[in-house]
Amino acid sequence: MIRLLASFVLVGAVLGQGPVQGQDKIAFDKAAPVWTIPWDADWVTAVAFLGETRRLAAGNKLGQILIFDIPDKTGGPFPPPLRRLDGHTNMISGLAASPDGRWLYSASYDHTVRVWDMQAPAKSKGSAVLKGEKVKKGAATEKTELPVEIHEAQKILPHKEWVRSLSLSQDGKQLLSGDDTGSSILWDVPAGTELRRWQVKGWLQAVALSPDGRDAVSCGSTRYAEFLINSIDLWDASTGKPKFNLGATLKRGTGINNIVAISAAAYSGDNKMLALGQAGEAGDFAKVFLFSADGKKLQEMNGHRGGVNAVAFHPDGQHLVSAGRDTTVRIWKIADGKAVADIGKARGGQFQDWIHSVSFTNDGLWLAAADMAGQIQIWKLEKK
Repeated sequence: MIRLLASFVLVGAVLGQGPVQGQDKIAFDKAAPVWTIPWDADWVTAVAFLGETRRLAAGNKLGQILIFDIPDKTGGPFPPPLRRLDGHTNMISGLAASPDGRWLYSASYDHTVRVWDMQAPAKSKGSAVLKGEKVKKGAATEKTELPVEIHEAQKILPHKEWVRSLSLSQDGKQLLSGDDTGSSILWDVPAGTELRRWQVKGWLQAVALSPDGRDAVSCGSTRYAEFLINSIDLWDASTGKPKFNLGATLKRGTGINNIVAISAAAYSGDNKMLALGQAGEAGDFAKVFLFSADGKKLQEMNGHRGGVNAVAFHPDGQHLVSAGRDTTVRIWKIADGKAVADIGKARGGQFQDWIHSVSFTNDGLWLAAADMAGQIQIWKLEKK
């Protein structure tokens, strides 16, 4: 069993090529939906592809994590889960994978970040229950119970409050996580120890670590706590000391708390740009902001109705993806800030489904989204 598992981990769903390079090589407007995986236990809140593979991790509001192998051939039944990662007791708020796909990191509202060794043998066998939302027998939704292998975390990294966000350096050696005490903690991943931390007033809705591990951003939110102010701070990750803040650049109105609330952040793969997604409720028009690494605003992109929950750079280095409460995934051209494609369809307003998280495969040809409807959405993109 152990030998079979190791073979599966190292070989399954390996991509046949590296990241896409150059501009306009992907026909984003022709992205095709290929699977909707109906997990439906609760909101799907996080997704991440692992390393150079199409192996996909997905987490939900209940603290469950499932691992899927996404096949190259589309059509037919959705791919079943292969393993279940047990341990978290509250919502999964973020997932990140090491460059080689061996290690998976999960942030949760249970006050922990957990480290999973994807090459470790299974602890036991069990099952995962998936429900088809549109297939019903009588008053109950039809359930499909599928066999999976059960895995446990290799390490647990503690926080004192809800962990809302995490970000991994490009070499996989440093991990940044942020919580609702306003603390950002930078971890030495191989050792599983804290390197340093920095503090703001307010809850951290988003943190991001630059791929080279030198810079970081923390985005403090004062939702339901109007006596505080929103914050957008950039830090020297090597010292934990502040570099500058973007609050003066992103303002709304003239009140005491007049800094735009940010709910998503990501650095580009070349360390040169920082993308920020604006928080908001249903009916709001939320923006995506693009800055240079030294704090100069490059683009301001408007189009989402409702807050932006996720931002990510496409592997081609020329495009940015954003998603949020309007249930659309929007692709932006970095050079001019214009939208080139909307993937998915708006399905409603507040609590009528939204996209929590998005992830591209390393070759940029597959896109996964975590859907509040309890589904994992998979699209395939094509080269031009």
